[in-house]
Formats: sequence, structure tokens, C-alpha cells
Amino acid sequence: MASGRGTRLRFSVFFILLLAVVTPEIISDFDDVEIHLEGEELERLQNPSRYDRESTDDLGEFMSDFFADSGAQLVVDLDLFRDLWRELKNYEDSAKEGDVDYVQQAIDFMAPLQAYDVSAPCLADLSHFLWTTYKYARTAAEARKCESCNCTRGFKNEFAKYQWIFNVVDAMGKVPAAIFGGNNLWTGSWYTCRKVSVQKNHQEQKWNGQYCMARFQPYNKHNPLKAFVSQPVDPAAVCKNNITKGTPEAWSEEDKKCFDLLPLLNLGLCTPDTCTDYDVKKIIQFIYHAVEVSMGQRLVCNVNVQCSNARPESSMWNNPSSVAFSCLLLFIATLMVFGTLYDIYVERPNQEQILRRIKEDELIFGHEQSKAREALNRSKTAFESLLLIFSMTKNVEYIMDTRTEKGQITCLHGCRFLSMCWIIFGHTYYYICTSLTTDNLLQTLKEFPKQFYNQLVVQAPLAVDSFFFLSGLLTSYIFIGKIRRGQVRIDLWTTWFAYYIRRYIRLTPVYVMIMLLEVTIFVYISEGPFWRPIEPTYCINTWWVNLLYVNNFFKQDDSCMGWTWYMANDFQFYVFAPILIILLYKFNVGGVLVGVMGLIMSSLITLLITLQKGYPPAPILTSRLTIVTVLNDYWVDLYVKPYTRCGPYIVGCLVGYLLLEKSRPMFQLSRVKSMGCWVFFSFCGIYSVFGLFNYTKTGEITTFWFILYTLCGRPAFALFLGWIVFACETGYANKINSILSHKMFIPLSKTTFCAYLIHPVLLQTYYLSRPTAFHFTHSFQLLYMFFVAVFTSYCAALILALAFEVPVNHVDRIIFGDGKKKPKEPNDVKLEPLGPKEENKLIENGKKVKAGAGISNPEKFEIRESREESARWEKNAAPELGSPDSKRSNWKEKHHGAVDSCLFLYFSSPSWNIYWPLDMVSVPQKSIEKYYPNSGGEERRRAQQ
Repeated sequence: MASGRGTRLRFSVFFILLLAVVTPEIISDFDDVEIHLEGEELERLQNPSRYDRESTDDLGEFMSDFFADSGAQLVVDLDLFRDLWRELKNYEDSAKEGDVDYVQQAIDFMAPLQAYDVSAPCLADLSHFLWTTYKYARTAAEARKCESCNCTRGFKNEFAKYQWIFNVVDAMGKVPAAIFGGNNLWTGSWYTCRKVSVQKNHQEQKWNGQYCMARFQPYNKHNPLKAFVSQPVDPAAVCKNNITKGTPEAWSEEDKKCFDLLPLLNLGLCTPDTCTDYDVKKIIQFIYHAVEVSMGQRLVCNVNVQCSNARPESSMWNNPSSVAFSCLLLFIATLMVFGTLYDIYVERPNQEQILRRIKEDELIFGHEQSKAREALNRSKTAFESLLLIFSMTKNVEYIMDTRTEKGQITCLHGCRFLSMCWIIFGHTYYYICTSLTTDNLLQTLKEFPKQFYNQLVVQAPLAVDSFFFLSGLLTSYIFIGKIRRGQVRIDLWTTWFAYYIRRYIRLTPVYVMIMLLEVTIFVYISEGPFWRPIEPTYCINTWWVNLLYVNNFFKQDDSCMGWTWYMANDFQFYVFAPILIILLYKFNVGGVLVGVMGLIMSSLITLLITLQKGYPPAPILTSRLTIVTVLNDYWVDLYVKPYTRCGPYIVGCLVGYLLLEKSRPMFQLSRVKSMGCWVFFSFCGIYSVFGLFNYTKTGEITTFWFILYTLCGRPAFALFLGWIVFACETGYANKINSILSHKMFIPLSKTTFCAYLIHPVLLQTYYLSRPTAFHFTHSFQLLYMFFVAVFTSYCAALILALAFEVPVNHVDRIIFGDGKKKPKEPNDVKLEPLGPKEENKLIENGKKVKAGAGISNPEKFEIRESREESARWEKNAAPELGSPDSKRSNWKEKHHGAVDSCLFLYFSSPSWNIYWPLDMVSVPQKSIEKYYPNSGGEERRRAQQ
């Protein structure tokens, strides 16, 4: 049997061979590479060494001794790897001390790997590394015998040639502090490894270092978080538990699965860039299988490896999809530049010149079409329209335009932006935990929920309900309003075709562009020890599920852009919303009752699934980390399903309908009633956010409070939001309304959709690009990162909106219109005075309609007193209306002296205005109350006449 020192040596060498790891793209043409080995190296590889079954037993026994000595549980304690690196240090010291025999035995371990299907280029470079170490040790041994200064200088030059081998060892991960506290990030030095590049033979082939991160996953049997579920345990105490005995055959199917939420170890390795992921996986399997056979235990379930190197194959420009998308981005950028230049130097000067000519050419009443106006109305070519769609000046003006229209719910702008900030706040903390870059992760997960004010972060999932509420509110408010105004007809199929197609067109193009951006450009945008593609292969395989907006039902294990589950739910709600909207429009109270029943059913379904599956009352982490062990199942069964998330959307639809009915007497609340509403709904909001604080702190909750929060938590928050919006619109929250309706929120609100899509990409890019591990200390640290995240997210969102979202909106309006009636030009619309027994009528495009039917859309419609206009009518209007000049006095007399009354109806739009004698227009009583609520008694009397 081999000596103890020899066994330790062999074990050390096997760990050195863990350096072989994957390049991002598997290199399949290694057989064509010419490998040059020196004679002694080649002989060693061709003639198997003394490695045999006895050595396998020695290795397994050696590994078992480590566990026996430490008495630790592998999945938390990491004693194995700690002692392993001690042996690696012994190997390094042996080389420096000239212990040739110790180093030479390491070379013998190369032979088994040839039969273990490790690629020849990888074996060659590993062999070169070991033989270089051997040469260094031999030189060091000879240097010890040197006594003259001349030979000492010669040996220094020799040592310099071989110094790179210690850079490789130095770049590997070392044992950090606080491993008993769960610090499993042994990252090493990415920069030191990547700068290793030495010529290894006369053919000028190079040994280049590549940095690899190996993540060891334990079995569920050894799940380190199980102890946190049943009782509060300090991580250091868990580390001292012995390995659970028992054969794998006796394990349950659940125990045999890999625990992939928290790796046992994240280990940084420096390998030759000729090694692939398959090579390293085979080497690691070779080692831990030998250990498991000897110990009779299964310890490591799987190892994931991600490497980065400077090989041309790893470049973005070697990826056809990345190159194609880069060309598309370049084309869009070109359109933006030329569109902006065309808008500034061609379109705008032409518009200004034409408008000046219109003012000069048109008659006072604007009833004749001028050539200048014809030029203004001239349709542009397709190319001109395309350029203007991408004009940055035009699109920036659209985003920064803070004007609001009558009937717009202005407080929603503030609600939308603040909800987005809350989501970013929650995701800032979420990605600290899930990016696996935090060296005190377990302590953070355990201690963070214990602070009361941190409930604002823990309960950030409620912010998504804010968006569901806002979406439902706008859908019902806008659509029912259009039905009442006659802008849409629910009995026409074209109405529903436009309803669904417009929604899909508004959402999908931006969605697709950000998805492509993530899988083609962001894969290569950064480097570092933690860097890995945010979406490795998921979007490539499951993109179609996202584009159909069913990613909350299908392919959830390989979800692309996981945070877009919200978009799937929102689109599904939008598909079925017309059912409730039509019921509200046709049956009023009946529709409200149906909505309430839907809200109750959603809450009951959530409760039943929660009780049946044993899930927590809300998707929050407690100090016992309970939800971590059921996170995937909770996500699939509850969190992303529309039948459990539709409650806030239904509340939004109901509130949107109530806002259209706010003028009813039943909504005119007394001071006492309004104060009662404020107290009740404020309690709902506070309870939904802070009601589970004791549960997050202790992990314990009684059955009553569990059921109450599961049933009412999210609906209560939606009701709170509903009251805020309703109170702002009905005058019961003027100060809050003035804040939420501030004009600064309007541009931010317009870019919120892009901010939602891009901010997780930016957060993950930041965390995964860190050169060192992140150490979480205090909530103020999180607050600082939150402000940075909000700023960068909205800056990126502005760019995305200018390039993708706003141009798509322009195309949508070109195809479907903006849903508003355009004001008629003076030559198309005129009022015709008729006899006293005939009804005054409006002539619109040659068709007579009732007076007032076409005059409700001008921007201004009011009564004005103007003696100047009265004189102008007396001089010019009669001939225009066909009354001969000689009969002007008779015309005045016939129309009751309207010209002398000095009272006119004034109509105006950006391009025209009309003064019309008030006594010559019949105005219904309802129109008087609608348009002239502040008019005096005389004006009303004249209008009624």
C-alpha cells in the first residue's frame, strides 16, 4: 500500500486536475491541433503508471479520514475542501523546496484520465503544467547544492521561466473567512488567471489560463436549509452535524434530487483554455465517485462549470445571432440619427413656413381651402414617415409632454412610477440573494426579515398587484367610456379585433427586442469570476411560450426572462376583461356583483391550494427560510397563476367603472363618511404590508391569521389602492392628488413599461460583474443600491422607449388612429341659419345632422361677448351665408337681432376658430349645463332661447 505521504500527494494531484473546465462553446476540432510533448512527457502518457485499484482504495480511505477527523456535514462544513487546499499548499511547497519525488508521483495520476475520456489537448496542457512543476522542483534541488554567486544568478533566470505555475495556483480559490457561517464563495483571482500566457514549445503554442467557476450541488438528502425550517439554528451549529448514514437505495425520490437553490461550494479554478466543461466534469466525477465508493455515501449530486477565456470561439463576433442582432441595432440607430436630422432640418422648417402662409392666405372664417393648407395636409411618403417615426426630437417631445386631457386620471402617473420603484426595491434585494455573489447569504436571509422597516422590501411582491390594479382600472375606464361616447360598438367584430391586436402590437415588439438584447448582447457584455449568461439557453428554447403570453403555464422550469410572468398574466386578464366590462356596462349592479364573486373565488382558490400544499400565506422569506425549500413549487402552483392573481385586476375594473359613475349622489360622501373610508382603507393597506411581520420574524403563525391573510392580504391592498385613486378623483384627497398628479411623474410613467422589462437585466449584470464577493451589511446599503438601480433603469428605459416603444406607438396610431374625433376644418363644417320654424342644423361633409352633434370635440366651446365680432358679422357674414347685401337689414331682423346681441358661441382648435351668434343656434338644456356651468343667468336665458 502506498505511504500516507504518497496518498496525500495523489489526492492533491487529483484536485489539481479539477482545473479542466468548459469553454462557453464546446471546441470540437481538437483532433486537428498538433500537440508537441517532450520525450519524457510522452513516455509517461503512453505507459500507464502504477495507478491501480489499490490506489483507488487509498484515495477513498484518505477522503474518509477527512470526514472522520472533522466530523462535519459535507454540504455545509466544507472541511473536505479546506483540508484539500492545505494539501495543495503542500504540493506548492514541495516544488519550491525541490522535493522531486513528491512532484513526480503527481505525474503518475495522469494515466487514468486517458481512459476517462478527457480530451487530448486538455491532458497535454495539464501534463505540461505538471512537468513544468517537476522541472522547477528539480532546478530548486540543484540550486540548493549551488554555493557560488555565478550559478545562483543562473538559477534565478531558470526560476523566472517557471514562475507562471505559481500564478496558476495563486489564482485558484482559497479558503475564505466565515465558512461556518455559510461563506461558500472561494473565488480566487479572475484577473491573475486570465493574464497567464506562456509559450510551451518551439511551435509557439501557448498555455493560456482560463478562469472557471465550479458550483457543487448536494443532494436534497443533505439540504443545508432543512434545519432552518423546523427550528431556529445558527449556521455554525448545523456545520457540526455528522453525515447522515444510510444507503442511497433507501432514500426517497425527493432526497435523490439535486438541491440547486444554494450550491455547496462555488470554487474558482484556473485551467488551460484547451479544457472543456466535459473534461472537467469527467475529472470531478472520477474523484468524487472514488470517494463515494469507499465511503458508501453519495455526497455530490452535480457540478456546474462556467469558464471564460480569450479564445476567438468565445467572442461575440463568432456568434451569428449576436452579429445579426447587432446589425439590426445599427440599422435602428441609423434610422434614429437620420430621422432626427430630417425632422430638424427639413420637416420642421417646412411646417413653420406652411403655417405662416396659412395665416396669410385663408379668409377670416377659414371656409376656403388654401394651397398652403393643401400642402400641410399632403400625405408623406412611406420613407418620410419611417424617418419621422424614429425622430428622437419628436419622440423626446412626446415623452416629455406633460399636458393632460380632460377626463384623464392624472394620479395614475404617480401611482405607476412609485409602484415601479417598489418593484425595483424588492428586486434589488432579491438579486442580492439569488445571484449567489453574497458571502454572508445565510445570515442575510435569516436576519433581514427581523427588522420591521424591512417589511417594505420583503412585501415588495405587492407592487406587482399595483400594476394589475392599474391595468384593470384603465381597461374598464377607457373601454366603457368609449362605448358610452359611441366610439366603439360591442356588436362589431372589428371592435374586438382591434381590441386584441392593438394590445399585442403595443406590448410585443419591445418585449422581443429586450429578449434578443439579453440573449445576444448581454451574454458578452461583462466578465469576472461570477459572470455567467443571465439566460443561458432558456430563451433560445422557450421564446415562443413568451410570445404567446402563456409562460406562466408552460415551460416554467426553463422560463425565459422569469420576471415576465406578469406580462403573461396581464395579457390573459386583458383577454377575459370584456366579459366583466360588458356586464358592468349593461347591468351595472349585476356586473359589480359578478366582479365581487370573482374576487371571492380567487381568494378561496388561493387558500385551498395553500392549505393543500402546505405553502406559506405569502411569498416572503422568514427567519427560518421556510419558503426557500418550496420556492419552485410555490412559484409554479400559486405565484404566477392567473386564477390566484386576478383579484387586484378585478378590483381595478370595478374602480374604473365607479369613476365613470362618480357624479351620482351616492358617491357624494359627507365628511364623516369620507373619514371612515380613510380609516378603513388605510388599515387595509397597513395590514397587507405589515400584517405578517411577526411571521417573518419568528416563522410562526396561528391558523386564524394564516387563513385571514391568505384570503384578504392581496385584495386588501388592492382596495387600499382603489380608495386612493377614487379619493383623488372625487376631491377627498386633494393634497395626495396634487402629489401623485405632479407633472414630473408623467414622463417617468411613460417609460415605466421599458423600465420593468430592463431593470432585472441591469441588476443581474451588476451583481454578476462584481470582481469580488458582495458582503451585505445594512439596509442603508440596500437603499443606496436601490437609488442607483432606479436611476440606471429609467435611463436605459428612456433609450429603449425612444428606439422601440414610441415608434411602435406611432405605428399603432397610424394604423388604428388615436381613438379621438379630429376637429373639422372650416371648409368642412359650417352652421346654416334657417327660418325660425326650422331646426338649426350642422352641415358636415355635405350631410345635415342635428346641431351640436359635431361641435363637442373642439378644444374650446364657450360663450363669448364680442362687439368686434358683432360688427364683423354685420359686414361680412350675410354675404357669406347667401343673403344679398341689399337685404342685410331684413336678414338681421329675421334672426332676432342676433348680430347686435354681442353673444357668440366660440369654437376653436389648433388650426381654426369660429364665432357663431348664440341666438342662431338651438342648444339643449343638458348641453347648457355641460358646457356653460359658470355662465350667468342672461347667457343661459339666451342659450335656452
